[in-house]
Amino acid sequence: MYDLVESVSDLIRIPSVSGDRENCLEALYYMLQRGDEFGFSVSLAADGRIGIIEYGQGSEVLGILTHVDVAHAGDYTLWDSPPFQPVVDADRIYGRGAVDDKGPAMAALFAMADVAELSRRYGLPARKKVRMIIGTEQKAGGGDMRDYLLTHRPPDYSFSPDGMFPLCNVEMGSFNVLISFPLETEGQVLRDVRAGSNPETVPEVCKVTLNDGRTFAARGSAGHISMLALTDNAIFNMAEALESLRGRNKAKIRRDTTYRIFRKLKAGFFEGNGRRAGLPGSLGRYKNEYSGENVYAPTAIFRQKDRLFVNINARLSPDTREDQVLTAIERYFREDIVRIDRISSQPASFISRNQPFIKAMAEAYEHLAERPAEYHVDTVGTYAQIVPNSIVFGPTFGDEDNLRHHVNESMSLQHLKYLETLYERVISNIIFLKRSFR
Repeated sequence: MYDLVESVSDLIRIPSVSGDRENCLEALYYMLQRGDEFGFSVSLAADGRIGIIEYGQGSEVLGILTHVDVAHAGDYTLWDSPPFQPVVDADRIYGRGAVDDKGPAMAALFAMADVAELSRRYGLPARKKVRMIIGTEQKAGGGDMRDYLLTHRPPDYSFSPDGMFPLCNVEMGSFNVLISFPLETEGQVLRDVRAGSNPETVPEVCKVTLNDGRTFAARGSAGHISMLALTDNAIFNMAEALESLRGRNKAKIRRDTTYRIFRKLKAGFFEGNGRRAGLPGSLGRYKNEYSGENVYAPTAIFRQKDRLFVNINARLSPDTREDQVLTAIERYFREDIVRIDRISSQPASFISRNQPFIKAMAEAYEHLAERPAEYHVDTVGTYAQIVPNSIVFGPTFGDEDNLRHHVNESMSLQHLKYLETLYERVISNIIFLKRSFR
């Protein structure tokens, strides 16, 4: 049997980029193979897009919501080592998915194995079931999990190791809108433009081609929209680069539609809160809980035929309505004849911190972390938004680098083992006790 680090390495080695069905299924089958080797019950659901690994008995079920699809790695040349060739160096494991979500998923599976071993060694009956639900389309909107819930009863309560510690009982809504603008056939200086590979990821490279054939690239630093402070949006950097053009192009470009949109994106969205674009902010509180601040960012820009397309991604607090965002976008770009082409969203979720299973998780966290279990807002967007009665629990701390969607994504081996230990205690705190945590 492989150890935890070897298993995570094998899983990272599978390039299961969201949307690549073949490789996502290969990664899913690898997780199921590991579960089967541990002696757990394994099965498929949702037309083979969801995997289930289950241990224990009884009618009450603790769910663990994970996924094996990963964000696009972007420009491979920016990585110190190939993103799907895992490297273990200086007590860290590097590779796409180390943080989001292959490392945490495998740590949770090993935690299940640890619990099963405790049961065998000390004769402790598992009075409840623990069910790991593994998705392949989390990065694509979670349609696989929605289809799963059409035919399967959800667990009684769940956690998703796909965000941050300590406990996130409020999860901001995810909102994605693709807008476009007409391009005139005459007088345009920019012939082509392209940036962005994932709607939730701030782009690291933006390229434009001028009518004379010259190509320019502006670089930044990629990262998940939930961590804008750690990113540098290449779209904003291209806007700045275009402003520095000299010669004949400088006069012409000011009449170019694409250039004008670049400038407006930087002016309205650079600060991340969208206020300069007139986008709605958060009230800050929801049901007496802190509900987070709204975040907005352009994550893609590209040209197709006679239209310029821009993708805007947002994280919205429970008190913000989607129609408010759309109205503000249409108002901000009204002089540019903006068109709303596509909308996808997942509403915010809220769970009371007084739920019994959350208290059990808080106890486990406080015991191992030796710090109070505080409650936070998750801004990432996870399966916990889709599955009822779910909370986000790890895998990273707020005071450490959260490298999801970043170049050189990595996790320390010590932290990986910590996750296994913590999740083992959480599971034990629940399934070995007679009382209900519903």
